[in-house]
Amino acid sequence: MKTLKSRWVLLFLAVWVVVAGIKAFPVHAEVPYTTFTQDSYGFNMPSETAYEPVNVIGKDLHINGTYSPLNQPQGVYIDSNDQIYVADTNNNRVVQFDPDGNFVRAITLPDSPLKAPQGVFVNDNGDIYIADTGNKRIVVLNADGTLKHQPIMEPKSVFIPDTFKFDPIKVVVDKRGFMYIATLGGYEGLLELAPDGAFQSFYGTNKTDYSIFDTLKRIFYTKQQLALELSKLPGSVNNVAIDKYGFIYTTTIGLQKEEIKKINLAGQNVFKDKTFGIPPFTQSGNVVNSQFVALTVDHNGNVTAVDKLTGRIWQYDPSGSLLFYWGSGGLRGQQNNNPSAPNVGTDIIGLSRTPTGIASDSKNNLYVLDAASNTLQEFRLTEFANLVQTASSLTQTGHYAESEPYWQKILFFNTYFFPAYEGLAKASYQKGDYHEAMADYRLAGDQQGYSDSYWKIRLSWFQKYFGFAASTVVILLIIGNIWTALAKKFGWRRSKNSKVWFDYSFINHLRHTIYVLKHPLDGFASIRYEKKGSLWSAWFLLILVAISLGINNVYTSFTFNNTPIYAINVSNIVIGFVAGWVSWIVSNYLINSIYRGEGRFRDVIIGSSYALSPVILIGLPLTLISNILTTNEASIFHFFNTVMLCWCALLFFWQIQAQQNYSFGETVVNVLLSLFTLLVLWVLIAIIFGLSSQVTDFVYGIYQEVSIR
Repeated sequence: MKTLKSRWVLLFLAVWVVVAGIKAFPVHAEVPYTTFTQDSYGFNMPSETAYEPVNVIGKDLHINGTYSPLNQPQGVYIDSNDQIYVADTNNNRVVQFDPDGNFVRAITLPDSPLKAPQGVFVNDNGDIYIADTGNKRIVVLNADGTLKHQPIMEPKSVFIPDTFKFDPIKVVVDKRGFMYIATLGGYEGLLELAPDGAFQSFYGTNKTDYSIFDTLKRIFYTKQQLALELSKLPGSVNNVAIDKYGFIYTTTIGLQKEEIKKINLAGQNVFKDKTFGIPPFTQSGNVVNSQFVALTVDHNGNVTAVDKLTGRIWQYDPSGSLLFYWGSGGLRGQQNNNPSAPNVGTDIIGLSRTPTGIASDSKNNLYVLDAASNTLQEFRLTEFANLVQTASSLTQTGHYAESEPYWQKILFFNTYFFPAYEGLAKASYQKGDYHEAMADYRLAGDQQGYSDSYWKIRLSWFQKYFGFAASTVVILLIIGNIWTALAKKFGWRRSKNSKVWFDYSFINHLRHTIYVLKHPLDGFASIRYEKKGSLWSAWFLLILVAISLGINNVYTSFTFNNTPIYAINVSNIVIGFVAGWVSWIVSNYLINSIYRGEGRFRDVIIGSSYALSPVILIGLPLTLISNILTTNEASIFHFFNTVMLCWCALLFFWQIQAQQNYSFGETVVNVLLSLFTLLVLWVLIAIIFGLSSQVTDFVYGIYQEVSIR
């Protein structure tokens, strides 16, 4: 792991992650999908297979000699004895299978028949709880399938709104016997009931998403207009699970974050502000998010959820960090992103068309219910995933030293499995190897961990060298004062009348930058009317600004800049800066020409260059200083960064006002019109490039047709 300390090794590693891609990873030929993880920056990284499909349950189901397949099953649960229970919705029953997938029994309740049950749960005593959706009730059975007590119907309470409909679809039960029920369209959250069915509270309610437009509507709309608006309601919980510690987990479709929640006893979401699944994207004008329809929690606390939109399965550790995801690789009903993978619409073991449920057994194997194929697919944990889960569990429980050999073995299998670096970083930090911890935290993308490790190193340095450093500073100050006194006494300073071999005009033009910073209005006016600036000094300043931006992006401490090394392209930064600056110059000059401006194009170039000088004066030192700061001093870094940006903006404003001889109001109008012109200019450039690309493709297509003929 010592090689991680080398910047070049890190760069080489990162480049190969992107270039090599999936070809660098051995995959299992029998698995019809590729397993992925993500690095700390959200880039997808191919991984060793985490789960292998090994069995299909319920495909040829015969009951009492009669073929009776599952029909649109909507829920699955596996108890502590690995007995499998499936809510066979359209057959109005619950089907039980043994750990090997063999049929055990069908629970139908002849005396009080089930109707479209969608959820099932079994507690440690073997009691069976069924969300009997069609009958609007919760049925509680003994282990032998007999009624334990009367079904639980809709509770009555003054705290339950009149609009609430008791259509239970999922149910879980804690060790006290309290039930947590997800209801169809229940935006109030989970319904918490006591063991006797008495109402307790609504639990884990989702927040309502309000945009700025909704706020403006409330301010400016009349009551009649607001009445015509559709009501904004929180998303309704569509599935629920519980772990051995009593944490409640929910999934909700339609949220842009917190699609999966982990709720503690106080009702607080441990996964607050986290985003799960695919990043939101736009399709047909609508924002599309992952649609998690089911989830399960294994014995290590890992959360596994299945996405109805893509058929993918996502697994997260107990803190909500992604471990793996795998599946079809494309939107349901569309061709996969991987051309060699089978189509989502086909019945192939390992792929799901319409997933409706997921469960895990005592060995952390997974079982995915598919309503389209009416089957339950079994996924077996691989050796690699078992290593990851073991290492992750040790890390989550604070056994960092014990987890280290597991993480190292994982990296032996897959050098690009970035979650391993987080575990190794914590192990190194605990051992006191803070340099190694910094390198691993950087690969893991953990800025806080990186900063904490550096703080330890800095503290050690101060404790060791502070006396020497302080003494050195004092000695240098004394020497400086002595030199100043001697120079003043013996006249060692250069005479003002002495001749030099070079022209000072260029230097004087650069020195005018300092005057502009002190007296911006007079400084910019003197560029226009006294020719205090020059184009050569302007070009020189622009070059320094471009260099400063490049240095800033490459050498700012990882504590404040988590852009991956392989994603930094200095040439693109410089080109973008030049393109933006030229666009501003052109846009601003055009508006000045129309809007009674007195400045020349030359003045706009020189003034706009001088206005960027804070990027050099503040940006470069700030880049260096960032490497001795930690997150505890982040306010210092952000303060000076904000000062730099605001200073540049004000200098641009004063440059326009002074050189064009505008009043304050006229300058504001000029800036707004210049920004609008800049936007229009870039839109036109984008259209021209788009049309030229289409013309090129058209001409090339004609050339190919002519060549074939």
